[in-house]
Amino acid sequence: MRQRGRNIQRQRKVLKQQMVEKLIMQDGRQVIKDFYDSLDSLKGRVMIANISIAEKEQVNDLYKEKFSNFRKSFVDGLLAVDKRFGRDVLKTMDELLNVITDAIFDNNEQLNVPEKYEKSIGSRIQDSKGKLIKLLCSYEG
Repeated sequence: MRQRGRNIQRQRKVLKQQMVEKLIMQDGRQVIKDFYDSLDSLKGRVMIANISIAEKEQVNDLYKEKFSNFRKSFVDGLLAVDKRFGRDVLKTMDELLNVITDAIFDNNEQLNVPEKYEKSIGSRIQDSKGKLIKLLCSYEG
């Protein structure tokens, strides 16, 4: 009886792994690439000298939209298969959005200076991408 229960648990774990691998390998690679490319595409909107509060809000809303689309197209699928794992991915995304939002609205940041943008946002986007890939590759069910 116990052995049968263990076999069922193993089968469920293997099925979860296969489903997550399918999401990542078939659907996820391009979605992830497109997501991070879309974040990079907003660089010009942030790197404006004397950007107004209204413009900051518009740019921040664009970032939020990109994150929302990524969640709907990718993260929600992970959440459906494995809630804990999906939440870990979501946490990584939320951390990045918070960093970007803080940088946009920090009046001491001079995001129009390429080095400042890179330090405050650009490198954080790349770090997040690496963290996400590492998290996805380490999935064990």
